[in-house]
Amino acid sequence: MNQFPSFETHFDVWLIALIWSGAYWVAFVRIGARLGQPTRPTRVQLIAHCAAVLTFLGGSLWPVHDVAEKSLYFVHMAQHLAFINLMALFIVMSIPSWLARWILVRRGILPVVRVATRFLPATILFNVLIVVFHWPAFVTLTVNSGLIHFFAHLVMVLCFVVIWMVIVSPAPEIRRSTPIVQMIFLFLQSVIPTLPASFLTFGSRPLYKVYEDLPKLFSLSALEDQRIAGLVMKLGGGLLLWAVIAVIFFQWSTSETNRELRFRRQNANKL
Repeated sequence: MNQFPSFETHFDVWLIALIWSGAYWVAFVRIGARLGQPTRPTRVQLIAHCAAVLTFLGGSLWPVHDVAEKSLYFVHMAQHLAFINLMALFIVMSIPSWLARWILVRRGILPVVRVATRFLPATILFNVLIVVFHWPAFVTLTVNSGLIHFFAHLVMVLCFVVIWMVIVSPAPEIRRSTPIVQMIFLFLQSVIPTLPASFLTFGSRPLYKVYEDLPKLFSLSALEDQRIAGLVMKLGGGLLLWAVIAVIFFQWSTSETNRELRFRRQNANKL
């Protein structure tokens, strides 16, 4: 296979993006006004929302979506990483505190989210998702059924929105962990995928028969495609997580330095 799959418009993807953006606008204009809150997002919130929608469109339209489903597993891997590491994070950053409270502070929702955003449950949830979404039978199922693939992506993004709340809490009711705990959490999430990534990178035979049978772009073999997917999984996800760890560390270090300076000034004034 030397050509990309034929072009498809994917009207359903554009419709989802339109409904999503419309709901975001309505949330500010109607719900925000009713609650006495701002009727427009801040610049950061708007940029985060646009980035989330653009990430969704980029990963769900031709050619990425079509190549991921019809040819190359490593493109499928990159698509998933963009959804869970970028789109999910942008979604959390786009939601103002009042809207997060309006969505989450409900019976049956808040207790579940509180538990899921604790260190151990969030780590377990992350591991379960990694195992399930890379299980050969599940990969085959999603490739063969567009509807199942859509709902798998929906569940995956929603779960990772919750996981990112360990780092970026959108509401005061969702207690954010200390910076040290956050860095440990992210470090584990960068290390844990090493195991499945190693199976993909160093495997001697293809793990996914459904991709073994699909025509490949760029004259890649199924095994070469799988090995690239392993590298994408390890390096692509790890780089972003380590970048977030660096941001948290420098913010924490700056905060501690400023607190120490204030403490010294207070003592100096007392003398």
